[in-house]
Amino acid sequence: MKVLLVGATGFTGKAVLRELLAKDHQVTALVRSKKRIDTIHPNLRVVEGDVTNQKLISQAMVDQDAVVNCIGKNKGSEPDLISSMTSRIIRSMKENHVLRLVALSNVGAGDSFKNQPWLFRVVLLSTILKWLQLLIEDKNKMESMIRQSGLNWTILRFPKIENRKSRNRIRISADGKGLSFGISLEDCANFIVAQLEDKSLWYKSPSISN
Repeated sequence: MKVLLVGATGFTGKAVLRELLAKDHQVTALVRSKKRIDTIHPNLRVVEGDVTNQKLISQAMVDQDAVVNCIGKNKGSEPDLISSMTSRIIRSMKENHVLRLVALSNVGAGDSFKNQPWLFRVVLLSTILKWLQLLIEDKNKMESMIRQSGLNWTILRFPKIENRKSRNRIRISADGKGLSFGISLEDCANFIVAQLEDKSLWYKSPSISN
């Protein structure tokens, strides 16, 4: 499958890139700087430039079968970076007749928020996790756009993604209940890539953990 990966240089995006290539997908990575891609592979094409530029996104979208959106935020990022990028991605997908979208979100976004522990919702988000509250607000905007897009979408909500070995077990929660506090990076990347050819979670936004 020909896959456009957005956010390929981030913590999760790098792992997703490795997994896409390991599964023999043909990957186009849209990045600000090629220097941040340390992978050389015959199935990898890197498109470099201003990743917020609509024209560049549309150029990268040509002849793709699917999009994996792993856009994240760094210190100093615009508050609406994820939702504004998602808007441009959706527009380019429609222009190029690309229908399949897998998007990375967070546990606590959308309807999973009400099922998170009281301490997390009422205390932590308004104090030491204010950065996460802002991220979730942007993810909420992103999720709403995706649901209204008319695309074949899957939104995957993850808790803390941890750089540790795979546990080879996944817990899928439709409502955000019953999760552990984290998921290994490898398990996360494997699950994301598997959704490209698995229709069981189309038009759904489950929460996923180990």
